[in-house]
Amino acid sequence: MAVAFLKQNGFRIVARNKYFGKDELDILAFEKKQNTLVVVEVRTTARRAGAPERTITHKKRRAMGRISRRLLTEAKRNNCALRTDLITVRIYGKDPDIRHYRGILPR
Repeated sequence: MAVAFLKQNGFRIVARNKYFGKDELDILAFEKKQNTLVVVEVRTTARRAGAPERTITHKKRRAMGRISRRLLTEAKRNNCALRTDLITVRIYGKDPDIRHYRGILPR
């Protein structure tokens, strides 16, 4: 769902489920109109499980920061910016609620 959402919103998917040592990257995408390489964390919950964005632990935030630092060199080499986003998916039967939070980690 998150990949389809990103594609519909003009992102090109570069990689999925990529590991950097012990840290996993859900989606790496490129947003052409912003010339930005985007690290995307995806969180999904069922309707009654609560807000998916609340499931990101401090450990996961640190891992996302490590991944972003490793990719910063790649972004600079390609003359583009780097950003970390969050896609949340709440399952409501046939119509999931998908939200996109841009720039969730400080630069």
